[in-house]
Amino acid sequence: EGKTVVTPDIAKINFSVVQVYKERLIAVKFSPRTINRKLSSLRNYIAWAKSQGFINDIKIILEFMIH
Repeated sequence: EGKTVVTPDIAKINFSVVQVYKERLIAVKFSPRTINRKLSSLRNYIAWAKSQGFINDIKIILEFMIH
């Protein structure tokens, strides 16, 4: 009996997607501190995904580490 391995669609995330996410958070009136925490969590998730081999595209990684 084999296990099904599900890989996240993390490679589909790019700076534009994060910008839209951030704009939606602003639109629903989250505080700047909450928005920053959510974006920090996303950066940490991307770092984890890289460490697990889900992301191999250095461009994706650099976009999130710089912004």
